[in-house]
Amino acid sequence: MRQFNSKYILGDSETGQAAAGTTAATATTLTADHNWIATVTAAAAGVILKERPQHSFMSVTNADSADALSVYPWSGANFNGQTADDPVVLPAKTTAWFFVFSNTKISCMF
Repeated sequence: MRQFNSKYILGDSETGQAAAGTTAATATTLTADHNWIATVTAAAAGVILKERPQHSFMSVTNADSADALSVYPWSGANFNGQTADDPVVLPAKTTAWFFVFSNTKISCMF
């Protein structure tokens, strides 16, 4: 009998990450499938998703108590049909789920 491998099925996670910058070029590049962003400020308010294959799920939690977080897609991708490379803004204390339809189309729900 095979052992259940939750990391393989559910993905990996990272806690305690901090946002950086205010553009996609200066944002923190996320390294995990599920990300807990502990620190966001007005001058450090961005993260960018790591590129994932079709049919992948990802999540980002803005655990900061006051500041909004800009979540950018990887280069050339878009959220919910928006303009490519435009971020979604996650209010403080909010989690967003992302589903990858293709290398350029990502669905975002929060």
